[in-house]
Amino acid sequence: MHRRDFLSKLPGLATIPLMLPQAALAAQSARLQITDVRLIRIKLIEDKGILARRVDTPRGGLHVQIGNFTVTEVHTDQGLVGIGPGIPPENIEYVKNLLVDKDPFEINEHAAALYRPQRRWGASVEIALWDLLGKATNLPLYKLWGGGRDKVLPYAAMWGIGTVEDRVEIAIRLKEDGWRAIKLRSGFRTMEEDIRVVELVRDAVGDDFHILCDGNKAPGDADANGEDPTLWNFKRAYDTAMAYQELNVYWLEEPLPRYDYERLAELNRLLA
Repeated sequence: MHRRDFLSKLPGLATIPLMLPQAALAAQSARLQITDVRLIRIKLIEDKGILARRVDTPRGGLHVQIGNFTVTEVHTDQGLVGIGPGIPPENIEYVKNLLVDKDPFEINEHAAALYRPQRRWGASVEIALWDLLGKATNLPLYKLWGGGRDKVLPYAAMWGIGTVEDRVEIAIRLKEDGWRAIKLRSGFRTMEEDIRVVELVRDAVGDDFHILCDGNKAPGDADANGEDPTLWNFKRAYDTAMAYQELNVYWLEEPLPRYDYERLAELNRLLA
């Protein structure tokens, strides 16, 4: 099932269009220009260092920095500043060359360049751009994206890979705590492992609990060539999606690169 179907079928959730209402925002766009991109260091009273997430493995690799971190600022000629998470300092000049003197409302063009090739930190700058657009229009982002609802059904997202047992245990605990949905990362080296996780979680939580899956393949540029196990080729994306449909998974997020429109459309067509 597609993400839009999940949003439309669950109570309190709205379908979110991904395109900005360009005509309505033309006036703001014409008057706004990016002048600088800065990396600002934030230091708390006490720096706690880096704490490993509980369900991580060395392959999972996600950690949380507590204190002494950075934020990215996108400045404009009108004094408005968009703020996002920090990026590696060595990449700040690339971002400046990409964005300075540009229109922040051309966000799809900027995002495409920020994510290529394999620049996973591009999300931090994109967040700052969206923050800037919200400030420029004096609108919350949910209204820029279509709005229409003031309530959503939350889900618990697991960023770490962890072990199969970790994820089953956490899914059970989340359901006991009152959650109605969980999102799992589909990040194992083999498709069989990704499917096995969902099978065991489904067995553990039953059919009245929503399972969502995230392939995290959006930053990729092209089809996988077999050298990088974190990227899927089209066949793996399709076969994984078919197996997930049998397990009543509500959506498979980012099975292919974000801007690979032709293959994403073909995948949707085959699954419809």
